[in-house]
Amino acid sequence: LVGETLFYGPGAGANPTASAVLADLVDIAVGRAQRTFSNLRLWNLREATLRPVETVRSKFYLRLLVEDRPGVLAEVCRTLADEQVSISSVIQHEALDEQEGGIVPLVILTHTATTGRFRTAAERMGKLRGVTAPAVYYSVAD
Repeated sequence: LVGETLFYGPGAGANPTASAVLADLVDIAVGRAQRTFSNLRLWNLREATLRPVETVRSKFYLRLLVEDRPGVLAEVCRTLADEQVSISSVIQHEALDEQEGGIVPLVILTHTATTGRFRTAAERMGKLRGVTAPAVYYSVAD
């Protein structure tokens, strides 16, 4: 099929679980999946309404490359605060060359915030003088 695969998780045991997974794959392959899975009533048949992504609330992981000098961390924190994004934790390691102005990674985990506010803060951080590269960020699922 697709080469070597591995299925992991609780089940009825190796052979019964493998048999059930294979049966589901066969149903999908021969076009019976819609009948098989619709009987389980796992999905609501009503059309889903999507919220604007800017309103979705999440925690965020943020990584910046910043100059290792006084005030840069304060500017980053002020930018988050201006957008009502609260910080959960911060990690900043020492610069390798121990000279002021070296580039260091700055990692921040936030409390829950709206995606719109967080993205605005991330865009603003990219324009700060002490930030040397675009922000890298991901939403964090609890």
